[in-house]
Amino acid sequence: MFQSLDGIEFDGISMPTRNMGLSEIALIMLRSWQLGIDRFHLLGVTEFLTLALAAFMARHFIKRVSLDSRSWKIRATYNTYLNPHDLIGHEIGNGLIIDEGIEMDCTCPWCRDRTFNYIKNLPYYDRRILLGCHNFWVTEKAAIDLYENSGSVAELERYLKSHARRTDRIEELIRTLDLVEMYKNSDIRYLQDMLI
Repeated sequence: MFQSLDGIEFDGISMPTRNMGLSEIALIMLRSWQLGIDRFHLLGVTEFLTLALAAFMARHFIKRVSLDSRSWKIRATYNTYLNPHDLIGHEIGNGLIIDEGIEMDCTCPWCRDRTFNYIKNLPYYDRRILLGCHNFWVTEKAAIDLYENSGSVAELERYLKSHARRTDRIEELIRTLDLVEMYKNSDIRYLQDMLI
């Protein structure tokens, strides 16, 4: 696949990420960088570690990385609250019993000074609007925070381990980024053999 890009002039690439692993996305972004392509648009990204990968690549390789997704909006429609720390979804619909002792620590303008029970007991339309606003805000904030904490692979790893709960996938991402850094100026096929 990478050979088919040789000789073609690009000012950017738009790529869907559905059904792609972190290492596959990293390989395509690195090869694009090697070819001098400095703009990259990832479609369908709201997963925390994919955002982390995009943030690292934006900070070190690709001049401009943009993302889009509507998952945050769809999830709000289904009463799903995205955790502000790692974007894992939690359903908070009508039938759920929520312990009042669970602290709401989200700092977004829509959740601040509210409780989970308050959100859960809103009429569906109001809850959907609030969750949509919250989900968009925390997704955007996560991308900004990940970018700011991507000064090095080690810095990003520390940040991820303090925020994400899926440490197995963090190790996969960190291994991928370590190899990308180490072999960034090498033939992409060598790195591809190690990662895929």
